[in-house]
Amino acid sequence: GKNFSMICQKMRPWFYLYSQWVKKTQSTIQVDLQDKRQVIEAFSSEGAEQRVFASDRFYNFDKIDEKTSTVANQLSSEHPARLSGQTLTYGVNDKALQFKLGEQGVLLGDLGMESPVTVSFWIKSNTLQNDGRILSQLEGPSHQKGAVRIVGEQLQLWNAKAWSMVVSGLSHKSVWQHIAIVYHQDGTVSGYLNGRNSHTLNGSFDFKGVKAGLGTPFLGQWGKPFVGILDDLRITQGALNQECIYKLIYNNK
Repeated sequence: GKNFSMICQKMRPWFYLYSQWVKKTQSTIQVDLQDKRQVIEAFSSEGAEQRVFASDRFYNFDKIDEKTSTVANQLSSEHPARLSGQTLTYGVNDKALQFKLGEQGVLLGDLGMESPVTVSFWIKSNTLQNDGRILSQLEGPSHQKGAVRIVGEQLQLWNAKAWSMVVSGLSHKSVWQHIAIVYHQDGTVSGYLNGRNSHTLNGSFDFKGVKAGLGTPFLGQWGKPFVGILDDLRITQGALNQECIYKLIYNNK
């Protein structure tokens, strides 16, 4: 017993040094989930990403399966994105998905998610759009919340009654910009442009039990398909903070 105690005392400084090393080489993200503040390991010093929820989606748009006309979800073998003629082009990270005039958008299926949720992506367009739909429910009632569209230099959200601006300063001059939309548990939504908070408003994410589309009209009939390029689409359960959003931008460029 005494020998074991002496060994532990001698090893204690080494354990302390090791714990400090771990703290320096690993960072965390804070996520608001189910009204609780949880801390989850998300990025190491190399920028590697760990899965958090089985429902999370990440489409890097680097490769199209020509046989099935789909793009794989990089986090799971399930939930591929089904294309309607979109092609690949140069992106922020390798390739990106191009949406041309007249195309019908991309089918994502049932996301199975409600707030808190974070949606992020890179976007570039050379077209000034007055009702370009980014993310929409394809079925269900019209009072569902959380759909996203572009009007001029604004990114707007549908709150079941009206459209409200969540991001301002969008470019239509073929410039890559990073968008993050954070739907909080408390019924508010924050928009980020290139990592900086743009606007916060009331809203929620109602994408559970219905099919969703990327670059498609709301319920298949309202709005116009988005025209431009999207890269690195992430839809994750949880409200990511600003530090995490910065890492999505700079750890993956």
